[in-house]
Amino acid sequence: MSPHNARVSLFDHFTKDLGAVAPKFAGRFCCPLCLSLFDRGDVDRHLTLEHVIPRGLGKKLSVLTCSTCNNDVGGAKLDSHLHKKTEIDSFFGGFGGATTVDLHIGGHRLTAEWERSRKGAQIDNTLRIIEKATAPAALESSKAEFRALLDGSEIKLRFRVASERRANLSLLKAGYLLAFLRLGYDFIFSKNLDVVRQQIRSPSDQLLPLDALIVGVNELPVVNSVLLVTKPAELQGLLSVIELRPKSGPYTRGVLLPHPSSPPDFFEKAAMLKQLNGDLSIAGRPVQKWGN
Repeated sequence: MSPHNARVSLFDHFTKDLGAVAPKFAGRFCCPLCLSLFDRGDVDRHLTLEHVIPRGLGKKLSVLTCSTCNNDVGGAKLDSHLHKKTEIDSFFGGFGGATTVDLHIGGHRLTAEWERSRKGAQIDNTLRIIEKATAPAALESSKAEFRALLDGSEIKLRFRVASERRANLSLLKAGYLLAFLRLGYDFIFSKNLDVVRQQIRSPSDQLLPLDALIVGVNELPVVNSVLLVTKPAELQGLLSVIELRPKSGPYTRGVLLPHPSSPPDFFEKAAMLKQLNGDLSIAGRPVQKWGN
């Protein structure tokens, strides 16, 4: 399906749902991230396909968002950090792939690619200088420094790491959009989701306890789904269960979100439960742990 046809198909799907929830907006689309309204003529001008799970990290699931929100909280702002985090995790696990590092030798900086691969109990390491990304003078000067390693010269190596917070914000956005895809505007128009949208669209602000909303979950028979939190009773809410598929192998993350009947202090209770290491269950199944 072409991108245009995919946008039209999603537009028709979501406008039908919006018309059922809010008849006065029938025939229009409401962006799930900013709640702005758009007409059919905006499909190619102002609406974009948004991957629920960042491209390359899981099953291809798409929704529509407006181009402004896509640009403001898209790949460069949030999803690139989740990509980098999973890349680093796979790299240190020796599951294949490479990561970019900076080598500092004798006052010179060289850009290199460090590749690790696992062969049984053995992990092989390969380091390659990326000449196109390194100044010619640094390349020439570093040759002598490499030769001097036998005399005890020092090499400093720096990894280009991701922002843990922005990686978690990417997961929060994925969980929110997954809930929108599965539950529609009945979910989106819940007043207690205003702060979630504001947090996603304002990455630099610390509005939510992200470490309490992102949880590791036990293996579930259904992934990329939205389940009801069944325990504790005072934390009524939803858990978007997302399957990520990096090179190290698939794993799931849960994103805690309030639903329309959740208590107004939902986020405070989630933070307290994490602090107390309390039990959390979804659909009768216990959640494994908090963490990334």
